[in-house]
Amino acid sequence: MTEAALAAAEAREVFEGRLTDNGGLTYPLAPYLDGDPLKRYVRYKRRYQKIREYDREHGDGELPRRFEATGYCQRLVMTHGSIEARRAVQQGQLELLSYMTGLTNREVNLSETRTLMRLITELRRPGFMGLFVGHTDNGKTNTALWLALLALIDQQDLVLATNVTTLEWSEAALNERTFFVESKTELKEVCEANDGTIAVIDELSVQANAQTANYDVNEHFYEMITFKSKLDLRFLPIFHRTDVKDSAPAFRQHATYFLEQKREEHELEDDEYSVSFYKEHDDDTGELENEVMEIPVPPLQPDGDYNPDEQATFSISN
Repeated sequence: MTEAALAAAEAREVFEGRLTDNGGLTYPLAPYLDGDPLKRYVRYKRRYQKIREYDREHGDGELPRRFEATGYCQRLVMTHGSIEARRAVQQGQLELLSYMTGLTNREVNLSETRTLMRLITELRRPGFMGLFVGHTDNGKTNTALWLALLALIDQQDLVLATNVTTLEWSEAALNERTFFVESKTELKEVCEANDGTIAVIDELSVQANAQTANYDVNEHFYEMITFKSKLDLRFLPIFHRTDVKDSAPAFRQHATYFLEQKREEHELEDDEYSVSFYKEHDDDTGELENEVMEIPVPPLQPDGDYNPDEQATFSISN
């Protein structure tokens, strides 16, 4: 696992109370503050749980669960924080930034922070489609579900539709926002019944193959692809071939990005995973072109789990 992914995973362990040798507390925004503002941030962060208890007993009990979500913290960062942190406040991404950055004893790479913020901005766009390519067992499903998790954390009204039926989140609230779909009709119903959907549809090489199902895609699924903005849908279809030629042309023509899953194998350490975002694809050569960003990908656990051997199914015609 990369250092960036390790930091994010370690931070989540503390948030969930599973990493106790750190004192059970993190200061995720500390790298973006300095001097007296940093001292104020740390002081109030340490006392915040007691402040919440006092508010529940003597106030209205409506203070946010985390100090980083309070108006005071946001004003502190907006006034005294780094450029990246101030931009996060302006774009409504401060909570996500504090969730994904590491512990104070780690050095935060601001270039990776900028990339993460760009990714979140992309996932907010209705009609976004990231078409996954990559070899089997390279972690595409894990990455697609991890991207969906980021979107669910960032957009509280968003729901997930997926044909990965073994998926289970560690938080009950996320399970309530997850719908299992195995057909075009079920996916459309979820989109129409909710204010914003992100869909992770696995194993589409079977149902939407360019060589055997191109007619069926154009006949039955083309409307879903072209109307995804009107449906407030963000779409993550998963194919296999790295030259993208197992996906019907309709998917390639309307993809926002082509996402190439990468896996770096190690003999004595955990394998490292990442995903590269490409803007263009050459139909003649099968080459992906114009890479715009690359992001290290941590395992979905402990936030969620699924059976990687599941044979997901999906009907594009029903």
